[in-house]
Amino acid sequence: MKKALIIGINDYPNSPLGGCVNDANTLATVLESNGDGSPNFGVRKITCPSTNITRPVLREAIEQLFSGDCEMALLYFSGHGFI
Repeated sequence: MKKALIIGINDYPNSPLGGCVNDANTLATVLESNGDGSPNFGVRKITCPSTNITRPVLREAIEQLFSGDCEMALLYFSGHGFI
């Protein structure tokens, strides 16, 4: 099994971004299935404003991604380098 955690954060109090959530949504769509429609990655997506994104939320999601057995784990983050 291949797993992916895709994170996109646009909403920052002092310097919001414009394309991070869109990038995350696009990548999640690409990873979910192969060109023939067969399943590819099991994707968990965290984006704002649909999720209240905090450090503990991200830490838990990343720990879950890398826990257990899997063939491949992919972490994608689009946003500022700080939260």
